[in-house]
Amino acid sequence: MPEFGFVADPRTGKPSNVPPQRSWNGAVHVVSLGEELAETHWKAGTGALAWCDCGARGRLVSLAEGPGGSGFLICDWCGWGAPNHGRSPGSHVSPLRGRPCTGPLRWRSLAHTYETDILRLRLDAPGLDTGAQWHSLLYAVLEGAADGLEISRTDIDGVVHSGADGSSGLVLFDTVPGGAGSVLRIADALDAVIATALRRVASCDCGLETSCYGCLRTRRNERHHEDLSRGAALTVLQSLHGLARCAGPPAG
Repeated sequence: MPEFGFVADPRTGKPSNVPPQRSWNGAVHVVSLGEELAETHWKAGTGALAWCDCGARGRLVSLAEGPGGSGFLICDWCGWGAPNHGRSPGSHVSPLRGRPCTGPLRWRSLAHTYETDILRLRLDAPGLDTGAQWHSLLYAVLEGAADGLEISRTDIDGVVHSGADGSSGLVLFDTVPGGAGSVLRIADALDAVIATALRRVASCDCGLETSCYGCLRTRRNERHHEDLSRGAALTVLQSLHGLARCAGPPAG
């Protein structure tokens, strides 16, 4: 993890009318869920149950694995770095001294830890037996939250997370370090989020066995594109339709 940030190349290029190419290959991992999580409980007419635990200061680590997942080459001596394209250069220029350096290069991934608002969503609903089904539901819920609560999609994200008991669930989080309260709004309006997600998934024209950018796919979830299924998300969302907040914790 780069503790002191990065040093940019002092040289500037000629401006272009073409936007810079953007690529990202990595993942976000949950380190801790934070403290003093507020609990809300929901039940659908089908009998499906949902538990929301949300709060501040959840701790995450964002891992960047370089173009194509091949990582980066980092110099042990001067800290110079570049994407790993499979061939190590004989020498490079130290970013601080501006002089040639022959230090050893090591393959690395880059990581960044931060704290933010976090929401753990546990479900007792049919159609959640595999990782692909969980991921399909995850991105349906995120799109439903963005559309239904008018939250910028880039301000929220999530992962499939296994709890201490080994059972799978969803963890949603604000992408802004420190949090902006977006996932707290999701926990408070889960019924509207699920209803919007259901409408979005049900109205898409792609095949039930696949997905598209109109329902579940985004640039940041490219690694899961082949596993995302509109039909899998639809099955779970239909069982959660009509969620109502419970006055007390449901059994289980």
